[in-house]
Amino acid sequence: MRSSKMPYRGVLAVCLGVLAAGCATKRDVRTVQDEMSRLSARQDSLLRETRRQTQLILDTLKSGFDVQRDLGGETSHRFQQLEQNLSRLEEMINQTQLVVAQLLERLDRTSAMPGGAPSGTTGVASSSDVEDLYQQGQTFLQDQSYATARMAFEQIVTSHASDPRAPDAQFGLAETYAGEGNTDRAVEEFQKVERNWPRHEKAAQSLLRAGVVSLQANRRDRARDFFQQVRQRYPSSPEAQEADRQLRSIR
Repeated sequence: MRSSKMPYRGVLAVCLGVLAAGCATKRDVRTVQDEMSRLSARQDSLLRETRRQTQLILDTLKSGFDVQRDLGGETSHRFQQLEQNLSRLEEMINQTQLVVAQLLERLDRTSAMPGGAPSGTTGVASSSDVEDLYQQGQTFLQDQSYATARMAFEQIVTSHASDPRAPDAQFGLAETYAGEGNTDRAVEEFQKVERNWPRHEKAAQSLLRAGVVSLQANRRDRARDFFQQVRQRYPSSPEAQEADRQLRSIR
């Protein structure tokens, strides 16, 4: 089987077959997990390229037409169609990734049982499995495959909240939104790190990042508030020193 060429339906068929059989080995499960991860990465790549090409078309049209002066409304209508098509494509990819995430979670539960788990049973993922999942998320994050990285981090946070990697995964989850320019959601997710794991080393860093992301979005008052929180709650941390520097720069 040539994994790099495996179509989406083929991957799902194999995945579902492994789950239904109830006798998959860890090697079988890992093979399917790898296929699903590659599929998600290709979807992210497709979405980024589609966004780039659509924006290029929009910019080209804007440079050649005055949308406001188009009395017939044709140019405006074309813009709307392009934007709607992009939104539909993004929604389709997001829905597919949700299915992939759900199947990956079931595969993780299956692989955690000795010799594979029968249908309907659940297992507990080992720390090494969670670590592997976290590292996959980090790799996708560095590759700017934000939606795929988010699936890995969300799986850890929702299914393995007691694992030592959960705070790091929550931080990575926030970074995926920051990478996409979704400031409000990024700040919300960064705050969850400090709220849920206030003594973790990522707690102060999460508040600092919330401030930096807010400042980058020109939300100076909100950024100042986060920097002050870092100083007040974690005065001895390296992040407090950086928060001081940031506060001096926005006064």
